[in-house]
Amino acid sequence: MAFSINNKKALTARYEKMYFSTKDRLIGFVQHNVRNPAVADDIVQECYIRLWEKMDKVQDDDTILHLLRKYAHNLIIDYVRKSAREALRENRYQQQQAAVCTADEQLLLKEVLQDYDKAVQALPPRRRIIYRLVKEEGLSHREIADQLQISTNTIEKQMNEALYTLRNHFTPERLSALILVISTLRG
Repeated sequence: MAFSINNKKALTARYEKMYFSTKDRLIGFVQHNVRNPAVADDIVQECYIRLWEKMDKVQDDDTILHLLRKYAHNLIIDYVRKSAREALRENRYQQQQAAVCTADEQLLLKEVLQDYDKAVQALPPRRRIIYRLVKEEGLSHREIADQLQISTNTIEKQMNEALYTLRNHFTPERLSALILVISTLRG
């Protein structure tokens, strides 16, 4: 959408007015719900970025704080979910590290992980990125679709192709060992 210079100035002035009238309350809301100051700052910044992107569609300036809180609420939920996944992964990793492995098991573990990494590296670039975002970063298909600006159907298709390729890469015994290793180490 093309704006004239006057329209851009008016839009910028309107945005600044909204920002200064809501920032303290939004910061307080986010900091109350997220105890990590750096994460809280990131969430507040993302809320205002989203507001700026939708400024031309916002009609009622009186509902801006409600809209910003909705953005913040959704981002806080995403943060909590991601933190929980990371904590679970870390817990599984710690449990694995606590288990005593024999030298043979450690060698098998190393070989299986190297083989897995080579197989993932052999995937086409876009498929590899999607696979790693799902399996290693723990992102949802929706999050990846938004990040890469592609459809969730494309994500599903790429994941199916990646899993098919990886299943065919390993012998059944090696695949069983890989599943065990990946499930305990990477969640």
